[in-house]
Amino acid sequence: RETEIARLLLKQGKRDRAKVAIARKKHQEKLLKKADTQLQNIQEMVETIEFTQCQQEVFNNLRAGADTLKELQKEMSVEAVEKLMEDTAEAIAWHDEVSQLIGQSLTPEDNSDIEAQIAAWEEEDLQAVLPTVPADKLPTADKVPTPVEQEEQLEDHQESTEEEPQLVPA
Repeated sequence: RETEIARLLLKQGKRDRAKVAIARKKHQEKLLKKADTQLQNIQEMVETIEFTQCQQEVFNNLRAGADTLKELQKEMSVEAVEKLMEDTAEAIAWHDEVSQLIGQSLTPEDNSDIEAQIAAWEEEDLQAVLPTVPADKLPTADKVPTPVEQEEQLEDHQESTEEEPQLVPA
């Protein structure tokens, strides 16, 4: 806009005022450039602050993690872990020994009783799953008519039920 004003003033012969308009334009451009530079600096500063805050949070979390690890190490020393491993090995050995004793105390007769009990349970489970069988006897093959015989029987029956039309006196 200042450029247009300066050209208009120059056409009107007001050279000094045109110079002032151009100078004002230059001054505004410098102010805009300075404001733009300051805005860029502020944006960079905000980004730097945000990044530094992230770094600070990571640092604090690392510190908390290290402190937690130190506390856990105090509670769980190498000696305590070794003792726990020994206790576990002793418990496993005791369990194996008891299992072996229980396995040896069963006689062949006990084993056959156990097998019989399991077989009975399996039979009960099988009976519970199987459908019931009808008690009626099924016809034998010599008593069951073939399809052709069945058809003939049906035709005979239909013929016997058909009656001849009777005349009714009027």
